[in-house]
Amino acid sequence: MDGRPGLVADGGRGEQDDLFELDQLIGAYLHQNMEMEVATVPQAIARYARLNDEPTKRGLVEAMERFLHRFGNDLHGEFARRYRYDVMPEDLGLTVPEFFDMVRTLLADPDEYRRFEATQAPGGAGPALRA
Repeated sequence: MDGRPGLVADGGRGEQDDLFELDQLIGAYLHQNMEMEVATVPQAIARYARLNDEPTKRGLVEAMERFLHRFGNDLHGEFARRYRYDVMPEDLGLTVPEFFDMVRTLLADPDEYRRFEATQAPGGAGPALRA
């Protein structure tokens, strides 16, 4: 393995990226420069939900489940190792499982992003993306 996020050994057959959809959400929608397109993490996730098809969104849900199962003993540490330069659930007042619950909710109904913004920041401004 070369240490890239999401890659796991698959018995000598090469590498399989079974967290690809999670890496895509965070790398393509929650990256450091995303504030040029959206103001908050919930808005960015809602954008992802609107722009991706159902099979892709199901793949993301499955990737989050694999992440929770595989790294259950150190969810925060593994999330930080992979994504700390883009987004951290604790910056939103969430644990990793709570962050994934928010993602699932927004995949099902992107307009719910307002609810998360109202509950996570004073004045309803919402959590900002990492700078």
